[in-house]
Amino acid sequence: MRYLSHLILLLTIPFVFSSCAKRQLNQLKEHQDLLSRIANDRSMEPEKKMDIMMGSFTSMMSQGLKIVNPKKGGEYVAKYTKENKQSIDKILEDVGNWQQSLGPLQKTALAVRMTQKPYAKEALDLIPQFRRKYKQIKFVANLTKGISSKVFGLGLGKILGN
Repeated sequence: MRYLSHLILLLTIPFVFSSCAKRQLNQLKEHQDLLSRIANDRSMEPEKKMDIMMGSFTSMMSQGLKIVNPKKGGEYVAKYTKENKQSIDKILEDVGNWQQSLGPLQKTALAVRMTQKPYAKEALDLIPQFRRKYKQIKFVANLTKGISSKVFGLGLGKILGN
């Protein structure tokens, strides 16, 4: 009887791991589809693009932190970065150009709005944890620094240590 329970446990392990991998692939595909769509949408306001991108980014960080094995977590984050680098760069370029065109009062108003965004507190909590977990992975540092400087570059970046 004891051997039977061990056998059943051993037979179920591959199904558990394959369902986790499948879920992660689905999450990555959703991120890719969303970011690609908004990066190429010329009618969407840059602030809206930034909000959607930051929602995706905070979601990915949360998902990456939930992966216990740092190697597998690093692979997940690397895949997110590889699949979305072009879209994120385009969105950040749009956001950067838009922020440069703002006057001082508009920048102040944007900074105030940023503190009230649904992703703001979560991102401020997740970015330091994410950096600590994946600090040895150079592209993670570059990705978080680039997004932090563009999105939180209105004086909020100091909170993040940028």
